[in-house]
Amino acid sequence: MSASKPGFSFTPAVEVVTDARELLFTGKGTLYAVTGRVVTPSGEPIENAVITFVDEDQTTVTILSDSNGNFVQTGLSGTVLVQVSKPGYVFEPSTQTVTGATSLVFTGRGTSYTVSGFVQDDAGVPIANAVITFTFVDADNATTAVLSDSEGKFTQSGLSGNVKVTASKPGFKFSPEAHQISGATFLVFIGEGTTYTVSGRVQTEQGEPIANAIVKFVSEDGNEIQTLSAADGYFT
Repeated sequence: MSASKPGFSFTPAVEVVTDARELLFTGKGTLYAVTGRVVTPSGEPIENAVITFVDEDQTTVTILSDSNGNFVQTGLSGTVLVQVSKPGYVFEPSTQTVTGATSLVFTGRGTSYTVSGFVQDDAGVPIANAVITFTFVDADNATTAVLSDSEGKFTQSGLSGNVKVTASKPGFKFSPEAHQISGATFLVFIGEGTTYTVSGRVQTEQGEPIANAIVKFVSEDGNEIQTLSAADGYFT
């Protein structure tokens, strides 16, 4: 007679019996490691997926997939349930059961979600017409974009998977440079105005300078700056 169970070695290995008797087999858990990868249907890695290992005693160990979607867990024994999760994804399979060293693959499909947000300057004033770009990291970096409205607000639906969100507008530098998202959330971009210099010349059709011409600069918010052309027609 012998006893067996995945993840255990038993002593004695075999008992020979010829009559009625009581037997005792002592089992010692053997340790093993499980490796694996979490990917999209196209094979792109899914970073920071939560991998959970639950053993027969309901002891739980949690790790994250790395930037290549890989994970490894050592020191496992017996029958272990392996689960994967990440906001914005559904996984196939959602769980796998292991009893010894093996390599697993979980495939995650992005679920659709909506992101909204606000673009403002450091004084809290809305910034209209900022370009909000959404880059689909899991889909060959395809992009879509919307504009912030007159109140600095924006909304984008139909997003899935890992998405990088950036804001841009001429004359502004935004903080943070990008948000990394994988599910419904609310984002805020703070824009700091950057300054630049414009120079030029005012002249006649014959190229003669026109002095004291009023050169007016009007910003998007209606502020005006004006200067005069010099004797040689130039202004800055």
